[in-house]
Amino acid sequence: MMNNYLIINLIGKDQIGIANQIIEFITNSGCNIIDSNINIFGEQFTATFFVYSNSINILKLENNLPLKAQSLNLLSVTKITKNHLDIANQKYKYLIQVPDSIGIIKNIISLFKNHKINIQSLNTKLKDVNSTNFLCIEIIVRSNNMITLNNLKKELEIICSKLSASLNTYVINDEET
Repeated sequence: MMNNYLIINLIGKDQIGIANQIIEFITNSGCNIIDSNINIFGEQFTATFFVYSNSINILKLENNLPLKAQSLNLLSVTKITKNHLDIANQKYKYLIQVPDSIGIIKNIISLFKNHKINIQSLNTKLKDVNSTNFLCIEIIVRSNNMITLNNLKKELEIICSKLSASLNTYVINDEET
């Protein structure tokens, strides 16, 4: 039997045990969580799950989740999708630490778009270093095009130099992400 995939997004006021209740609900629906991200922003709980199962269990979860989410005072959005198969076999991580200002993320991300490199993961965190706010940016991409990646790295180095930012790049294995 072919597996089907579902993306689940949830947001609402944080409460003790909320992640456990959602994960239990997904599992009890006969679905397997293969990727997830849970965060607390201010007082708000946010979660994204990528799950798979047979078509009956996926449809059951998609149909029953809104009531469960409502009972937990969460907003929910689901989308049936296909498994994302990466044709690129090499993964790269870019770590940038830059003094924070409006537009920094937009300027850096636009370089990836200009080089036609799709971002697989983007994480940012604000950090106080000696009374200065630094934005720590982690970007993960997959690509086999070394020429494009080298050109991107050169442009990132130029921008980071202008912004007094640090840049570290790594080749990573799937187990490291």
